[in-house]
Amino acid sequence: MSTIFLGTSAFSILPTAKSMPLGTGIIGTQRSPEDALFYANLTIQNAIADSLYWIARSSDLTSVLASGTIAEGDNVIENIPGYESPMLVTVRIRKAGYDPFETQANLISSGVGVYVIQQQDTVYQA
Repeated sequence: MSTIFLGTSAFSILPTAKSMPLGTGIIGTQRSPEDALFYANLTIQNAIADSLYWIARSSDLTSVLASGTIAEGDNVIENIPGYESPMLVTVRIRKAGYDPFETQANLISSGVGVYVIQQQDTVYQA
């Protein structure tokens, strides 16, 4: 996003993909649906170290926002893009020998926390 320009310019007659001519000036840019409204932190608590995490928009599970490996203790995943407020996200945690864990949370600009409960898979054979 950029600032709004009101006034006369040599380029006023040249519209761009995100601007439009209006009289003798260009009125700024509009937010594209692909531009994030905000970036927030998501805290994963109580997950077993070396588990894998995966975070995506619940409305579009192909839109993966973050993924990685859990470290010991609380894990703060920084700068998750938020495209609406609140934005429902799906969080999945996986580790061999444990049942998969999945939950949803509303991501807001101040962030969100997810408390994980991982139960041992008694059927799994390592």
